[in-house]
Amino acid sequence: MTILDFDECSICFEKIGSYLNVYNPKFSVGLVCESCSNCFNDEDKEVLTHMFNIARGVFIVEDNDFSRVKDVLYDVQSELKQRKEHFTPESVFLAILKRSRIYCLNLSLFAISNIKGQQITSDQSSCIICNSYLGYELENHNSSQALESMCNNCIQRYSNEEIQVMTGIFRRYGGFFGQLKNDKVEIRQIATDLIERLKKIKDSSRLFEINELALHRALLHGYNLKDFIEELKKI
Repeated sequence: MTILDFDECSICFEKIGSYLNVYNPKFSVGLVCESCSNCFNDEDKEVLTHMFNIARGVFIVEDNDFSRVKDVLYDVQSELKQRKEHFTPESVFLAILKRSRIYCLNLSLFAISNIKGQQITSDQSSCIICNSYLGYELENHNSSQALESMCNNCIQRYSNEEIQVMTGIFRRYGGFFGQLKNDKVEIRQIATDLIERLKKIKDSSRLFEINELALHRALLHGYNLKDFIEELKKI
């Protein structure tokens, strides 16, 4: 469930009074108000909106009370405005984790496993799709940058279209195929949630990102692109 209203800024959560000078993130859901747009350059706005969207789903909350999560993100953006220095997705997420301790927020199981996965990836080369260790396979790939980060099994298993889609999704949102397979989430539930969310969307320019996030969720639970598309056709 989201804690962001469509008339709120995705960074500071202030109400957007005028839509004339707002910023539309290219890879995230939401809008950035004029004040935040003036404080951050386009690259930093993309990083913040992306990481703030991720952060909204990584903490355990009771009764859908996201007020403390909002407080954490508000404090982080306030601090970053004062610093006025370049930051990375990793540094923003670390700032969120540090601030969350003050509000006694606990990470979800998905967030913990994903952080561990990112730590492993930083120490060794793993397949971007299935997260298996590549080892000597790195020396055998010379056709493209995408294939260099994939194991032979995934290259043989998936079509070029599937490879392009999945590598793009996992580079943008993290995780790997089947990471949450043990959670036993039905693909029909993922597809139904997507349809319900699309019905509530007021800004049609956000449709692509909403579809991407739903596909990312399906991939994490071990459903491939064909499974996802076929299930959508049934609804």
